Amino acid sequence: MPGEWGGSASIMILQMIVLLLPAAFAKAPLSLTIFLTASVANGFTPDTPVPEPSTPSTCFGGLFECMEDENGKEDTTRYKVCGHFCGSGWCGNEWADEDGKYTYGNIKGARKPCNYDAPTSDDENKCIDQCCKVHDQCCNTDIASDKDTGRSARKTCNGQALDCADKCRGKTVSASIVDAVYGSCADQVSYAFSTLSPSPTHCCGAECP
Repeated sequence: MPGEWGGSASIMILQMIVLLLPAAFAKAPLSLTIFLTASVANGFTPDTPVPEPSTPSTCFGGLFECMEDENGKEDTTRYKVCGHFCGSGWCGNEWADEDGKYTYGNIKGARKPCNYDAPTSDDENKCIDQCCKVHDQCCNTDIASDKDTGRSARKTCNGQALDCADKCRGKTVSASIVDAVYGSCADQVSYAFSTLSPSPTHCCGAECP
C-alpha cells in the first residue's frame, strides 16, 4: 500500500479530532489514535536509507505489525494492516515498495520493488487484499525521474481503491470512524481512502501536481 502518505498538518488535525471524540470511544482511545496517526504519518521524506528488516514486531498497541530498524526499534512508517498487500511499505507479503521498481537505488529510503506475482491472502481478507494489490500496482509509476508526471498517472488509484473496499464491505456508504476502530480490515481501508490524506483527491499518498 501507499509509499507516500500525508503530512504533519493532517496528523495535528486528526489528533484534535481524537481529543474531541465523545466518551463513547473511551473503550478504545489508543486504537483510535493509533489508526488515525498511522494512516497519515508515513510522509515520503527519504532522508536516510531504510535498513533491511529484522524480525517484524507488533506495534501501535498491537493493532499493526511493524518492521524493525537496524537497532531493533519499531519503524512506524512501515506497517502491515492485513493480508499480503494492505499496509504501508507492505507489498507482496514482505517489506517492499509499490514503486520500488523506479525508486529503489534512486531515492534514499526506498525499498526493493514489490513482487506483484505474489498471490493475495486466502482468508477472510482476500477481497480487500485484492483491492490493495490493485491499488499498489496502480501506484507503481515513475516518480524518481519525473515526480509530477509519475504522480499524475496515479489520479484514479485512490478512488478505485475506495470503491473496491466498499464493495468488499457490501456497503455503498464509506466506513465511518467507528467502523475504522471496531471493524474489519476492509473498514479500515475504506475509512482511510474516504477521509484521510490518501483520499480520492490525492495521487496515492501525496497531493496531485
